[in-house]
Amino acid sequence: MTMKIIFLSIGLMLASVTAFATVQSKASPDKPWRIYVKKDTQNFHYNWNAIAYDYYEGAHILVGTASGAQDYNHTWIDGVGGGGSWATDHTDSTVSDNPLYTGSDHYHVDGQFNWAPTKWPTFTNCTETLTGDTWLLGWADIDVGLDPWQSDQVPLIQNEHCQIVDTGSTWTGTNDYYHYDFNRTADTVWHVQTGGKAVPGLLNLWQFSGSAFVHINKFAVPPFQDLSSYEITNKTQIAIGSLGNLKADGNLWLTLPDDVEKDITLNVAGKDFYTFTVSGQKYELTITAATNNCTPIDLSATRPEFCVGQNVSFVPSWGSGSPPFTNAIYRWHLPSKFVNEPFAYSTYCNSYRLNTDLLTNRTISVWYVNDNGGACSIGMSLQFANGQTVPFAAAGNFTVYKPTATNEVDHAGMVSLDGNFYLQDAPVDFYGHVQSAYHGYANWTQIVNRDCQEAFYVELPSYGQDWLDTHLFYANQADTTVVPGLDNRVPLNDAPEVLIDVHVSNIDKFKTYLMFKPDGDSIYVPIGRVDWGWHGDAFPGILETNCGITAPQYTSTNEFPVWSNVYTSSEH
Repeated sequence: MTMKIIFLSIGLMLASVTAFATVQSKASPDKPWRIYVKKDTQNFHYNWNAIAYDYYEGAHILVGTASGAQDYNHTWIDGVGGGGSWATDHTDSTVSDNPLYTGSDHYHVDGQFNWAPTKWPTFTNCTETLTGDTWLLGWADIDVGLDPWQSDQVPLIQNEHCQIVDTGSTWTGTNDYYHYDFNRTADTVWHVQTGGKAVPGLLNLWQFSGSAFVHINKFAVPPFQDLSSYEITNKTQIAIGSLGNLKADGNLWLTLPDDVEKDITLNVAGKDFYTFTVSGQKYELTITAATNNCTPIDLSATRPEFCVGQNVSFVPSWGSGSPPFTNAIYRWHLPSKFVNEPFAYSTYCNSYRLNTDLLTNRTISVWYVNDNGGACSIGMSLQFANGQTVPFAAAGNFTVYKPTATNEVDHAGMVSLDGNFYLQDAPVDFYGHVQSAYHGYANWTQIVNRDCQEAFYVELPSYGQDWLDTHLFYANQADTTVVPGLDNRVPLNDAPEVLIDVHVSNIDKFKTYLMFKPDGDSIYVPIGRVDWGWHGDAFPGILETNCGITAPQYTSTNEFPVWSNVYTSSEH
């Protein structure tokens, strides 16, 4: 049942891919695929205040208060650039029963910065404008880890997700009080552009992987020098955007159409502060075809032409290296009509047929017997070490050329006596006219079906079966060389006869196949057939009136001649 389901899914996939393969074109260049940071946002707010009670010179009470705030935000977008702002504020005040120790100070600085448009991973330094008490910059006690006030800063993108809100109060001593509010959010958004061109029904194989580190210190800020973090070891808790969760080995295999964009931001459910890595690899599959030991041709990039009779090999080809699958099931779909296996039709006849079982091999070789060609495809069911099974397909196009032929009849035959003891049909002369764009050879293969009734059965009938007439090529005649651009004339001359003992009644039916073979690693294939025949009754020296012929009639065909036995010259 599982195997049937796999082949059904491959079949449905092949139907979709093949249906649209005829519109696939590489006339315009493919877009490159790309994995990149689409957007990075960071927001930070931290404010605090403190109160300290103290005594100075024994008798004077001092009440010191201090407060501060820091804010930071930025947004960077691929191809757009971005910018942000920051601010730092600091206030100190002292109240005492002695006016000499009473006073306050307040300092504030603002910054605005911008990044010019760039594409990930290229950045430019920001341009920055500062206002306020700029001399305050650099004080250690106002720096909580963010340093946005550097004029040469590029976006500090850390591949993170952060959603921290925290507030707290504490007494640090008998007379000291401290309160803070901390709020930080950050998100790095990753996308994949699948590249190529949008071809309906066509998908490519992708591998995504990633890792995540959860930060324990909730106050950590870029560039994350704090090492208090741990890795998510159960990779199945990690999702790659909406594409699905990683498997236990940290990989996710799937297919995606070309020329689309997908969010592949890594997500760990239930965790509010983590950094991550994400990567991907596209595996593009094409079908190549070759004949006569020529360089294989990518059928998705060009539409080559092959000739009937040529041995054409089809091979799936991975452009960027084969993915590490552990097993694969294959299913080819090619336009008809072709054969892919020689076989013994009978003891005396070797022919060619279509064996669909061979279409489940990784590579296949065929001989075409008909023209047109069209869309082809290979479907795969790929199995990976992490347990995933991914259906996948590739498609291409090609054309098939078949020579054209006509038939010219010089003599259609006539039933007569040859002396007193032979009944004949003579002469029968016709010519095949072959026009071909490919150099090659042509000849006739003749099949006879003879029903001969005699008193002593001197002549052997074919018992209602088709027999080969003398040789593979009739009368063992030499091939006619077919030259492109010429009218190539292929002769057939026959004069069938039977011996008359006491009385003979004979019916001969002939199927004479015009066979063509192109140069190179090729086979003879039928391009046409002439059907003709004769019948007659006779006594020695006496021709009866119920005699006649079936004049030669030519039709195009792609059916191979087959026979169960051979008529030799001594029997004819």
